[in-house]
Amino acid sequence: MFSHDSCAPTSPARSSESLAAAIERSLLHDRSRGAPVMPPDAKVLLIIDNHVVDWSKYFRNPNDFPIRVEQADFPELDVLCTEHSLTIEINQNGRDPRYGIVYIHSSFKLGSEASKIADDRAQAWPLSPSSLVDFSSRLGSTLGSTGSSSFRCRTFCPQAAFVGPSATHSPQSKTILRSMIAAGIPFVNSHTSMIAFMDKNNLKKQLRKLVLADNSRIPIIPTIHYPHFHRFHQPTTFPVVISVNEGYQGIGKIKVNSNEELCDVEGMLQIMGKGDTEVEVEPFIELKYDLHVQKIGNDIKTFLRRGISKNWKSNVGSSVLEQIPTNERHRQYLHAICEHVGRMSICSIDILVSKDGREYVHDINDVIALFGESQEDDRRSAAALLRAILAPPPRLPSRPSMEHVARHRDGRIPQHNSAQHNNVQRAPSIEKKPAELIEKKELKEQASVTSQSSFADDTMGQLKRTFAGIFGDVG
Repeated sequence: MFSHDSCAPTSPARSSESLAAAIERSLLHDRSRGAPVMPPDAKVLLIIDNHVVDWSKYFRNPNDFPIRVEQADFPELDVLCTEHSLTIEINQNGRDPRYGIVYIHSSFKLGSEASKIADDRAQAWPLSPSSLVDFSSRLGSTLGSTGSSSFRCRTFCPQAAFVGPSATHSPQSKTILRSMIAAGIPFVNSHTSMIAFMDKNNLKKQLRKLVLADNSRIPIIPTIHYPHFHRFHQPTTFPVVISVNEGYQGIGKIKVNSNEELCDVEGMLQIMGKGDTEVEVEPFIELKYDLHVQKIGNDIKTFLRRGISKNWKSNVGSSVLEQIPTNERHRQYLHAICEHVGRMSICSIDILVSKDGREYVHDINDVIALFGESQEDDRRSAAALLRAILAPPPRLPSRPSMEHVARHRDGRIPQHNSAQHNNVQRAPSIEKKPAELIEKKELKEQASVTSQSSFADDTMGQLKRTFAGIFGDVG
């Protein structure tokens, strides 16, 4: 009575195959749609970061001006810099077809007013259509060599750039950033601060000399710096921490507990580096916990990290992370650093707190790592800073028309102001009436006095003439 097909249980193998097929169809559908169509006047933003986080989603605001995001990491960038242009070639083989080979061209003039505006005011650097260069022959040869039609090539002018927290740090990354700075491409931080952070060891030496408002100094951990390493000088105490080529996020660092271990590390560095390795030696701190103080725009956050594993690196193994209120002293550190190197919208300091409660500023960064549950909010805050850089300048107020200027030159008053002008003219006349009445009254009084005096003079004259006639006749 019942159908066996409808009552039979679903096979796990069939369900897994159907799920995989559905996922594949969804991926193919997304790839077939391609990149969203952007208007020709869209602002172009270059994000230098890995592809774990898609930064383009933070700029999809339909109520805002359009922004086209191009994302690539440092190893995928190939830079061609001349005295008039900067060309960046992005190679992403095997990735999504819409992220193929991209050419970025940006013309510039060193010392130009546009570069100053981009650096000082962090506004979008205006680029004219004449700065575009035809790379059709080069693109055709590139596509021919790859032998694949899945890549698409396009040429555009970047109007801003941003280095993400997960970008790969390599020796060539500094060279790429210097080329982009020379081209006048604006970043979130000022160009002067970026150049200062490229030589972090020299920057730390300068920050040690800074005197804060309360006559204190930034407690930067003491170090021994070897710009071109050949051999170690005997340290006074052990253990020490050796950092190779500005070790980043615990990578390239080793703890040395004795002189024998130091000799082993010295031999390895001599073979690998051959005098071209940069080495830094610092004392080992018995760590209680470490602090990460970050600044994004006007928002400052502090994270406390306490390692619960036996590893000497607090960022390796298990740890407990919590956000705590920011100390006013740490705010002074950030403010002093920003004043010294120039305008910085994003920066961070890493502080080691020893078991005896002493603080040591271990590292300072202009490209910060994001911590805790607020990573998404921090990315949105960084995107807001970039959106402010790319925002079009405000419109200037409209100038008065020629007809309006001609009327004022001829002395003619506009029609809508005639009533107001009459009211203004009537008000003084009302105020003048009492004064005019007083003046008229005084004039009348003076006239009456004058007439009375003249009448008296005429009477005396008549009496004199009458008496003279009488006495003359008698005589």
